Amino acid sequence: MTQRAAVLYARISVSTEESVSVQRQIASARKYASARGWRVVGEFIDDGVSATHNKPEHRPGWRSLLGSPVPFDAVVVWKVDRLARRVIDFLHADETLQARGAAIVCVEQSIDMTTGEGRAFAQMLAVFGEMEASAISSRITAARAHLISQGRIPGGLQPYGWRSVPNPDGPGYVRGQDPERIEWVRGMAERVLRGDTVYSIQTWLNTVGAPAPRGRQPGRSWGYSSVDILMRNPVLAGMFPVNSRNARGREGPQVRRGEDGHPIVAADGIVTVEQYRTILHALTHKAHHSAGSKKSRRTTSPLLALLVTCRTCERLMYRCRNVGKPSLFCRHCGQMVTMLPLADYVVRRLVNERGSQRMYRRTLDVPNDPGAARKLADIDHALRATALALTEDRTEADTRSLSEEVARLKRARLAARKQAGAEAVERMVYVGTVQQVWNLCVDDDQRHEVLAGQIATLMVSKAVADGQFHSSRVELTWSANRKPVVPEAISVGPIHRRMRELHPWISLREASRLAGSSESVIKGGIKRGQITQRKVHRAHPSLERASVIAFLRDRRPIDC
Repeated sequence: MTQRAAVLYARISVSTEESVSVQRQIASARKYASARGWRVVGEFIDDGVSATHNKPEHRPGWRSLLGSPVPFDAVVVWKVDRLARRVIDFLHADETLQARGAAIVCVEQSIDMTTGEGRAFAQMLAVFGEMEASAISSRITAARAHLISQGRIPGGLQPYGWRSVPNPDGPGYVRGQDPERIEWVRGMAERVLRGDTVYSIQTWLNTVGAPAPRGRQPGRSWGYSSVDILMRNPVLAGMFPVNSRNARGREGPQVRRGEDGHPIVAADGIVTVEQYRTILHALTHKAHHSAGSKKSRRTTSPLLALLVTCRTCERLMYRCRNVGKPSLFCRHCGQMVTMLPLADYVVRRLVNERGSQRMYRRTLDVPNDPGAARKLADIDHALRATALALTEDRTEADTRSLSEEVARLKRARLAARKQAGAEAVERMVYVGTVQQVWNLCVDDDQRHEVLAGQIATLMVSKAVADGQFHSSRVELTWSANRKPVVPEAISVGPIHRRMRELHPWISLREASRLAGSSESVIKGGIKRGQITQRKVHRAHPSLERASVIAFLRDRRPIDC
């Protein structure tokens, strides 16, 4: 009989005396597997990870378990709630394991997921686990609200410039100003209110040697994001920030409010509520000069500029630098994502999913008939004269005759316009595939234009517990346009040489580009009769390509 292989999984969010540590969970699971004669082929742990806020597939330990190359038949956990606190998460995890040919086994609850009864019992336990998690969350929320209503803090680190001090009126701690740092915060707020940019405030802090925020390594200076996030914190006005969810389930910067609906304001603020709103407006609205750093935008790649949207608040994310790394930043909720792994993921999907799609370039077919243009001008002159004659007092027969003449001239004008090219026909000419055009891009500006024509929506969700980039954070949908256009800045000559010969006429600007000099050189060739020019509407090319090439051939070799 073949010995069954098993892997052990343990998880805990916070280690307390009442909790079962991951070591005890692993020991119990190992003893359970040994009693049944199973061979343990792996142990996976998620320590300090909440099951309520993190799905199994978002936990590093569980992802390592699923990605293990070693085959196994069972996953041994201490209890169902160690795997998931929500029924839907438990079902997804069970479905993933079933696809791999494995089942979940619980030590304390004696669950055998290989039978229908055991599966139903496990689902019932998952329901109770979700109810327990919801009850715990409600109790914690109520306790936090009670502490804040009494002016106490529920725990956690305080923002730069504030600290936790013993409550003089009873148990617990309250928030108070840090005398060593509060003046620096006051100086930042005053500078934002008078119109200084965040970058200038960052430079000022580093120049005068202001104390760095807690948690920064010794010698590390102030960063742009540190200043920006601190100036957005409602604690500046003495309010208590919370991260509760609204009715639509999206997170956002909110403040604790009283029964009357107004924010709860303590006496440790450094600005008024109105001044705080002025600061927030200056940092949030793109039109305001304080809203961003030109230097941070200039030193980051434009590849994903104005293409990424924050999934939490559905607003655009803008370029910045976070600890020296090019990143994208949401000015509303503070979400940040490193640009390099996100760009690599998007480009990889573009090449794999859209690389074979055909791309096109717009061209205008303009007939070569200069005489038609002169004929059109004569018809317009006759039509204006006839219309003016209709306004004079005439007999009924003369009026009818002039009306017929107007109709005839209009028909003639329509035919002349088509012949002269005033209504040029637009054609979409095949250039190459997305992969070929992408390989011809010489910089990120050109690559950005290609991506902008391919992407319909690109949304990024907040990071999971480990703070790393995962593809599950990205929601990418492609454009439904079946004939994407190649940006004009990209030269497609290496793909499609005959694209340069599609039309025998070129504009003065294009001729100047071929010459590599100013337009005066081309105008001199026209004046001397060395370049053929036709009389057409100024919106259409008027210089004969062959004559321009002949004029420039002696000057330098050109690629036509």
